[in-house]
Amino acid sequence: MTSPNTSLEDRHKFDGDFCEDDIHGLFGLTYANYLTIPRSILQSMPADWQHEFVQLVEQMEELYSGYEMDYSVYKRNEKGQFVSDPLSNYERGRRYIEPRTFMDNLEQAKTEVTK
Repeated sequence: MTSPNTSLEDRHKFDGDFCEDDIHGLFGLTYANYLTIPRSILQSMPADWQHEFVQLVEQMEELYSGYEMDYSVYKRNEKGQFVSDPLSNYERGRRYIEPRTFMDNLEQAKTEVTK
C-alpha cells in the first residue's frame, strides 16, 4: 500500500510486483482490455458504494481527461450474434437488482435440473 504522501507519479510506477487488489489482479489471466458494468447493477449497490464509485470515476476522468473513453457496448452470444441484454433497462434509476452470487446461481441451476 502506498503512503498518501507519495507523489502521484510515484504511486503509478510499476515495481514489478502485482497484487490481487490491483486492477491487473481483477482481470486475472484473461485477455480482456475493458471492464463493463451494467448501470442497473451499479445503481443497485448500497448508496455508500455508489457515492464512492462516482467519486473514483470522477477522479479518473479528471486525471485521464486527455483520452477518449466514450464507447458503446452490445451483448453478444457465444456465436457472436447480437442478443437482447436483460440488464440494459435501468429504469431511470428506479431499477433494483437483488444481489446474487455464483453460489446462488449454482443452487438455482441444481434446483432446475432436479425439477
